[in-house]
Amino acid sequence: MNWSPIDRIDQALLTLEFAIKVMNYVALGKINKEDFDCNTLIRLPGGNLSFGQSTFHTYDDLVHASENLYSQALAASAVAMEAALQDAGIRNDPNDRSDRGQVRSLVYMIRSAFAHDLQVPTWDVRGPYAQQIRVRFGRHDLPVDLSALDGQPLVLENFGGPLVFWDLIHEVRSWIQGSNTTQ
Repeated sequence: MNWSPIDRIDQALLTLEFAIKVMNYVALGKINKEDFDCNTLIRLPGGNLSFGQSTFHTYDDLVHASENLYSQALAASAVAMEAALQDAGIRNDPNDRSDRGQVRSLVYMIRSAFAHDLQVPTWDVRGPYAQQIRVRFGRHDLPVDLSALDGQPLVLENFGGPLVFWDLIHEVRSWIQGSNTTQ
């Protein structure tokens, strides 16, 4: 499928929202383990997939699986943002000190952290990216010392938390939409 940059972002948003809702439902005990964790047969053209009962031994296994799904959705969102920006011709330049340039560098660094390990993303900050940046967009104005994060596990609180990440995806979507109207 050939997706436009906006399609990439929209699909990433849907996937992230789905993962957040699943994680929330599991955390609140709204998913019945016995109903969910049952024998399941998936019929496919080349054969069948069969999942047995009690794959998830405890409810905590469901919690961990939902957290992993969330982490993977964050990774997919980071990759989608970077790919969409590239596809829209919005270049990354770590020397661009404008507000957009700094945010663009942050998107690239987040994507890079997830690129090597989806489950345990780690900041890999080298060369001109090893700097202090100021992330300004929407209602956010945050200092981020990328050089201090090098080698550390990526946690969303490194740059403001889950709400900032959610807003960042929407900001990227707006940039792309704006760049498409001017081309």
